Amino acid sequence: MCSAAAQLLGPACGGFLSEGEFRDGEKISYRLVHIPTGESRPLASRISEDIDDPDKTRYGLSYWFSPRAFSWARDLIFRDLAAGVPVLCVDEVGPVELQNCGFYDILRPQFCTGETALLLSVRSSLTVQVLNHILLKEAVIVPLKDMLHE
Repeated sequence: MCSAAAQLLGPACGGFLSEGEFRDGEKISYRLVHIPTGESRPLASRISEDIDDPDKTRYGLSYWFSPRAFSWARDLIFRDLAAGVPVLCVDEVGPVELQNCGFYDILRPQFCTGETALLLSVRSSLTVQVLNHILLKEAVIVPLKDMLHE
């Protein structure tokens, strides 16, 4: 959904896509790709050595994450918001944000005004929990599984 919005909206879309990287047919890592510029950074990997960040952490998950990549992404998101993008995509919001890390702080209502629509990619099993945790009062939920089967 975020990828389709980014293609459709082009420069009017800010934020990030998380692109999976595969090795021998298995997803082993993710890169954050800034939609407006195409700049990217490694975000997470199953292999610790693939994340060049002395502060890397697992957040209790199977991937190692780079807090520096999240910091870099937040800086660019603030730039996108200051530029007045009408849509801000964040792919993906989930277990890391539920621990008040990752993109958590920039998704809070005080940072995103009604002038910018948020398009969040969230696993269906975590949707209600994520929306409640980041205190989003209004949301339109689009179940992608239903869309993909039509």
